[in-house]
Amino acid sequence: MSGSGRVIVLLHGGAVDRRAWDDQFTEFAAKYKVIRYDLRRAGKSASPDKPFSNSEDLYQLLRFLKVDKAYLVGISRGGGIAFDFTLEHPEMTEALVLVSSNLGNTPRAYTDMFERTTEAGKKNGAAAAARVWGLDPYQGPLREAARDGIPGPMSYGMTPPGRLRQFFSTASVRG
Repeated sequence: MSGSGRVIVLLHGGAVDRRAWDDQFTEFAAKYKVIRYDLRRAGKSASPDKPFSNSEDLYQLLRFLKVDKAYLVGISRGGGIAFDFTLEHPEMTEALVLVSSNLGNTPRAYTDMFERTTEAGKKNGAAAAARVWGLDPYQGPLREAARDGIPGPMSYGMTPPGRLRQFFSTASVRG
């Protein structure tokens, strides 16, 4: 948590942790109080051994921090959590920003891909997981590139955002 003023909560997606918001965290903290944390099973958080609710985790965190209202910004899985939280606690949501969010009824193709990615990561490490994730047919532009034999983002020796910038600058977009 950093900054002061109105509160923004940044909720990361499923295959990353709170560090996915590093750049935005610094920028927003200049004008707002910014909260970000690792969702369960991500980053430095624990893996639960019993059922849990991500939206309840968010509620308890905001109560602990004495936050009455917040702007919620969620990407992918984090957007789904922000959406659920807003339905459960509309009085605590100042604004809701959802980016490519999973809003319940997650498609089976996505959960299958996520399971394959997790298994590849457990067996062969992060690079293997990233390859499975990036080349899965569910992933849109990467699927097109794989079909057409264009080198994927994991073939470039750069950090992930750089890989994606390099990939999309070399791949042609088809309608």
